[in-house]
Amino acid sequence: MVEFNLKTEYRTMRSDIHWNTSLTAAKTLAGTLDIEAEFPVQRKKKVPRRLDTEAQSTESVYLDSTDDMKINLYYNTLDRLITELDNRFPPELSDFAFLLPAHMAALDGETRIRRLADRYPQVDSELAVAQWRLARHILAGVDSKIVSLSLREAYVNVPTDFVALRLLYRIALSLCVTTASVERGFSKLAIVKNKLRSTMSQDRLESLVIAAAEKDLLVMIPVDDL
Repeated sequence: MVEFNLKTEYRTMRSDIHWNTSLTAAKTLAGTLDIEAEFPVQRKKKVPRRLDTEAQSTESVYLDSTDDMKINLYYNTLDRLITELDNRFPPELSDFAFLLPAHMAALDGETRIRRLADRYPQVDSELAVAQWRLARHILAGVDSKIVSLSLREAYVNVPTDFVALRLLYRIALSLCVTTASVERGFSKLAIVKNKLRSTMSQDRLESLVIAAAEKDLLVMIPVDDL
């Protein structure tokens, strides 16, 4: 749901109104920092007539510095961000949002939960929808401000008998949303396995990489337990 709101905000920003607002704010900030606020004037390139086959019939269109910045940088950046969000977060992931208590009152919530359950063969869709209906009332009784409940808090308060619904919650809570931990591991591998440690065993290498990558957890373990 966060990525959907972010894409909506990016699409809203892709307008002349937001561009003018951003430009005004940037110029104000530049003036405060004593920085030149005007865009540099670009020199027009003159195309030789012998190379311009349409010089007689078509006039060249030149953009001033402001329009060039708006089209080639501002709009281009927003388009790239929207495309990256579409590629990284397909529309199917938005169905998980209806496991959040804040979205359980949506008109199409039941349809989205059924579609989400149908995606996983190990989940009984009809049973999951029935348990989801009951869970709405249970979670409303747990906290009058049901909107404030997080996904984890909702999972904890769903009865253990609701096996199908709890399975959907476990899938949602275990989804990998970033590759930072994997990239951190490879970064630590280059540090741990240097020329002096190139002949260590696989088990020792794995232990050292885990200790280096999860250092914040390592320091919390009592020395007596090691």
